[in-house]
Amino acid sequence: MIKNFIKKQLIIFLVLIFILGLVPVNFSEAISQNQINAEVQIICPFEYGGEWWQSSGSGTIIDSKGVILTNKHVVTDKSGGIIKTCVIGFVESINKEPNFGTEGNYNLAEVKYYTTADDMDAAILYLQNPTNKNYPYINIWNSNSDSLQFGEKLEVIGFPGVGGSTITYTSGNFSGYGSASIGLQNYLKTTAWIGHGNSGGAAYNESSGSFVGIPTLSFAENGDTMNYLLSINSIKTWLSGVLGGAYQQEVVAHEPIIQSTNVDLRDDITPPWIDNGWFSKFFICNEGSSTCNSIGADLDFTGKSNKIFVETDSMTLGLMDGYSKTIGTLYNYSDNISNLSQNSEISYTLDYDYYFDTCPGKGDNTCYLYKTKPTAVTNWIEFPSYGTYYIAIRFFDINKNISDKIIVRYIYEGDNQINIKPNPNIDGNIPDIDLKLANRLRGKILLQVESHGEAWYINPKDSKRYYMANGNEAYRIMRYLGIGITNSNLNKIKTNKTFAKNNSGKIFLQVEARDEAYYIDFNGIAHYLKNGAAAYTIMRELGLGITNNDLNKIPEGSL
Repeated sequence: MIKNFIKKQLIIFLVLIFILGLVPVNFSEAISQNQINAEVQIICPFEYGGEWWQSSGSGTIIDSKGVILTNKHVVTDKSGGIIKTCVIGFVESINKEPNFGTEGNYNLAEVKYYTTADDMDAAILYLQNPTNKNYPYINIWNSNSDSLQFGEKLEVIGFPGVGGSTITYTSGNFSGYGSASIGLQNYLKTTAWIGHGNSGGAAYNESSGSFVGIPTLSFAENGDTMNYLLSINSIKTWLSGVLGGAYQQEVVAHEPIIQSTNVDLRDDITPPWIDNGWFSKFFICNEGSSTCNSIGADLDFTGKSNKIFVETDSMTLGLMDGYSKTIGTLYNYSDNISNLSQNSEISYTLDYDYYFDTCPGKGDNTCYLYKTKPTAVTNWIEFPSYGTYYIAIRFFDINKNISDKIIVRYIYEGDNQINIKPNPNIDGNIPDIDLKLANRLRGKILLQVESHGEAWYINPKDSKRYYMANGNEAYRIMRYLGIGITNSNLNKIKTNKTFAKNNSGKIFLQVEARDEAYYIDFNGIAHYLKNGAAAYTIMRELGLGITNNDLNKIPEGSL
């Protein structure tokens, strides 16, 4: 009886499996057909120096009349000006190149709105639409990028150069929000891969399908890259500031005005790219050094020279056309990422050994340039003062196609190499050195509030921290780091508040007396450091609390 029951149940189970196998299961699509159809490739030809150049990128149609959202840098020429007329390529199939129209009848669009703030990178174009065609579009207005959670999957579509001229899909995780300290507060971080040509495209929340931002830039550090999306919330805030509360209606209301149809759209429209993990192949070369500073092929460099250049290791520079090759770079630098505007770029011609070869299985129109020696991609860069700098590099080819930028970081430390080592009182990993924090705390006395209240002095001259273990050590440090001062200037500190505040944080030694030591606090008051006990008491009374994590961001000095 039991055997018959089990046999019947097994037969029913197998029948159910067979029936279910005949029923189609509706798995969710990675990306919808409408999202694909609403994505466009943007080519913006411009004349510069008597030659035609091309800036390229991706864009998303955000209204059925043909309004397109993209990055500002996609529609920016070599001198930093706005290219008013661009050519739009529509996706007809994921395995075909976009349709730009025909010569004399290209799909033209006017650039009407674009951001002017350094920490924003957005533009809006209007398609020429004389027949009032309804285009597939994405409704971006109800999206909310502030609701993203760590680890949520994001999907990116666009036209990266490494993907040729067909639309490309990549995915990754939401990794956090950008930092205001480097001018990226309007951006989202993601592990989704972004290549040259992706800029201006679309990033979607996989679970909701909502538009969350525009792929904009890649920031290379420690041999890896972090990619940034301009968030939809910051885009809507920008539009609200420009057009008011009814910005959605205002955006839709405008029509394009194509002033000139004279554009030179060439067959080769793909921006240069570099093959196989090129982000880990850059090196910083310091003046006076016999070798370049690779630091394990990282891109977060520290060095003691104010003059450097950036070079590539031997690598493959990708070429997307048999008649094209990467021939030069455009670069600039700043202490803030948001200040890396294209109108301050310097042009640099590459010098390398090369030969062409047809790529097996890829046809005769795709070639590679094989490098046989390291190549400088910037000229000498001279930094004005100590600090952290960001270097933006773009490549261009013989057909004057320009890539997006890659950003690398360099920390100029001054004459002495920073000695990064753990303090025995601090547990855990050592965070990255933060010279901006160190410079901001110059002259301050810091107390380790998460330990035993250890006291540290930040020397204004080198922005390093010096440990005052006890009264005698505090007095020794004070006298060693002190600056000579005359009696008359010491009296000025005691009587002239402005003069005193201009010298706050410094330790002075009275050279016309017996080298008596004085510390000037940030209220402009001079404190007499009579001996070790007095010095230690005064320092602790004037100390500011600091966490172990922040303290470890300040380089440690030694006498």
